[in-house]
Amino acid sequence: MKRRTIRGQIFKSYAFLFIGLVLMAVVGINFYMGNLQRKNIDDTLTRLAFSVSEQLEAENQNLYNLAVNVCTSETLQQYFFSDNKDGFTRRKNEDAITNHVLSITGPMNRLHRLVLRREDGMLYEYSSREVNLKEKGSEEEYVRKNQEVLEKQGEPFFKGTFEDQEAAFLEDVPVTSVQVAFSEMYGNRYTNMVEVQQPYDICRQTIEDLLKTGQNGSQYQAFVYDAAGKIVYPYKEKTERWNCFQQQILSGNESSYRDETGMRYTGKKYTSSLTGWTILVYCSNGYIFWPIFHFAAVSFVIAVLSLGIMLFISYMISNSITIPLQKIRESISLYNLNKEKSVRLQPSNVQLDEMTSLSETFYEMQERIEGYVEEVTALRIHELQSRYYALQSQMNPHFLYNSLSILSIMCDEKQNEAAAEFCGELASMLRYSAASFERDVSLEEEMEYTTTYLKLLQKRYDTMLDMEVILPESLKEKRIPRLILQPLVENSIKYGLESAPPWFISVEAEEKKEGWSITVSDTGNGFTKETLNEIQEKIQKTEQSEQMPELEIGGMGILNIYIRLKLYYKERLRFLLGNQEEGGAFVEIEIQEGACERTDDQSFGCRR
Repeated sequence: MKRRTIRGQIFKSYAFLFIGLVLMAVVGINFYMGNLQRKNIDDTLTRLAFSVSEQLEAENQNLYNLAVNVCTSETLQQYFFSDNKDGFTRRKNEDAITNHVLSITGPMNRLHRLVLRREDGMLYEYSSREVNLKEKGSEEEYVRKNQEVLEKQGEPFFKGTFEDQEAAFLEDVPVTSVQVAFSEMYGNRYTNMVEVQQPYDICRQTIEDLLKTGQNGSQYQAFVYDAAGKIVYPYKEKTERWNCFQQQILSGNESSYRDETGMRYTGKKYTSSLTGWTILVYCSNGYIFWPIFHFAAVSFVIAVLSLGIMLFISYMISNSITIPLQKIRESISLYNLNKEKSVRLQPSNVQLDEMTSLSETFYEMQERIEGYVEEVTALRIHELQSRYYALQSQMNPHFLYNSLSILSIMCDEKQNEAAAEFCGELASMLRYSAASFERDVSLEEEMEYTTTYLKLLQKRYDTMLDMEVILPESLKEKRIPRLILQPLVENSIKYGLESAPPWFISVEAEEKKEGWSITVSDTGNGFTKETLNEIQEKIQKTEQSEQMPELEIGGMGILNIYIRLKLYYKERLRFLLGNQEEGGAFVEIEIQEGACERTDDQSFGCRR
């Protein structure tokens, strides 16, 4: 279970408090600002929708007033309802009607076309380009085309945006119009009609000017549609968006919409009581929430800075309490048997009575146990040295016993000169093995000693034994414990002779990326599965034990070699043994240079 610290508890307590306060403040302010921004946008959309409706009502009211003035003029009715079949009379009446219309309408700067229609098909049209009084169509056709207007019995009919196809002398430009049915005489049926047309651009410009009046007004857009859902503004633009909006309006959605791309919008509607047109003013949610996002970003930066300052303050508060305890803990963790490297705690100068007392008490205790530490350290070093030399010295009788056996065989076979030479080389080897004052030697010396041993064996087995010793120049000065390789070679000879000759022994040193290695291999029968399991179990127990096992002075084995190497190289050692694919056994000693940290979780291994 992870341990808790006073510093951590103090720091976390203050940190959670500060984080909670900052988060509550940021969330609360952003929530308030979001609601305020949405309310402001809703108010703006409502105001714009009302303003657009009011302005369009004013424009259409002017057109309606003009239509009423025209159809109620007695002079105009006198000339329009007279017999106009004669060409001269028609021309005379046309001029009279035109003069009277001009006196009513004034300049044609805002009027596109004025049309008077009689029940019998007689039509008078007036525009900036042409004036014409003529017969057009039958009575039945007239009633069919204007049925909706005639049914209103004098009430205005506001027609949305359309292109007038009747005026051949004018360009097909979109217009809006007001149509009013009237009677020839008071009390008669409303069978005649007057229509006043205004260019659509006037309506468009009015709406766009109103939408741009506010700050960032270009972000506001509008749809104007009549009671039938026919679009009035914008004309032949944004049709796909309007189709999406119209479906959502019909489904009862009042303020939230989504276009064909999935983008969300917020809108407000207002319906004119005069024209029956509905004005929907809307803007994208991205525009609505951008100030909120911007404010949230600024708030986040300020919150992070504030939180950093608060956390720093809490850190300083916790440090002021825990620094003396931290020094004591570090001193305990760094204290070791090496007096020169050991960290000694000095009395604390922190102005806290409890911390000062604790620091001074530990300092006094550290001084009292220093003598005991020195004594225990000396005993431990002496124990390790005694164990190391015991492991090294146990090899000499074992090696001498095997060497004398070989010399005895040579004497029995009358190999006198060879025996004499063998004795000289044996003496040299004994001097090497007896030099116990040297704990380690160069790799070159150890390899020369091993080579001499192999040459002595070759004199015994002649051509039945072949050898290979490889030592790169760069590894000659590497240090290695004395008498490590010869026992491994001896082990290979002992068990390799169980197979049929010739026998081959290889001792190869190799430089690697992270260190170097020595491999002793043979061409014998190799390790049995039981032997590998037994060796692995013994080495694993040695690895897991905090103390080295008791020495077996009566014999020499791979475990003792591993212990010697472990005492010398410590965590830098990697010890492998196993069987080769082509046959025979091998033992590999790998030494890592540089850092002592290992990438594997053990310093030995077996390969079958």
